[in-house]
Amino acid sequence: RLAGNLGARRRASSLHLRAWREDPRDAEALYYAAFTIFERRGPLAAWELLRREGDRPDAPPRARADLHALRAELASALRDFDTAEGALARAEDSGGDPVWTAVVRARIMEAEDRYPEALDAARRALDLRPWYRPAVQAAAHLLQLLDRDREALDLLRGACARLESGPLAVQLAALETELGLHADARRSIERVAELSPIVEKD
Repeated sequence: RLAGNLGARRRASSLHLRAWREDPRDAEALYYAAFTIFERRGPLAAWELLRREGDRPDAPPRARADLHALRAELASALRDFDTAEGALARAEDSGGDPVWTAVVRARIMEAEDRYPEALDAARRALDLRPWYRPAVQAAAHLLQLLDRDREALDLLRGACARLESGPLAVQLAALETELGLHADARRSIERVAELSPIVEKD
């Protein structure tokens, strides 16, 4: 996870997969391996992996909840929103982090084109944990989808002033570029470089 946030996404993916191969019974390793497969090969391949591996009832509650939340995201990516809702409810019932499950709910609602409700879910996550990076990114993206670019800009700038996050700075630079704020975008890109000491060439 640290490698990914420091600019080495490919290395992070390789480490996640290696961790799972070395300890295939570890639920957290399975979660990150499945997420990596989702990013590399799509939701069906990740869904099939989790289906083969089962629910891991003996896993710690947080890891079990994360696996249910990932199933919810995969189901929504496959446009099966009833299954997604059921899996997310299991994540919430399993003792999952309510902040993370609120972010997942926002992503699922976005997939359903329910943008205002998705934004409400992302803001609930921010109410529970101010400046939580995944919630900031979700909320800013949803504000853009709702044509509220200036609010998204303010949110991302506020977050970047408080957090050391290359992915946040990337998102801010992209929005500044889209709005024609090129000098600001250049500064944000320079910040990305500062926060990505092991960045990969691509």
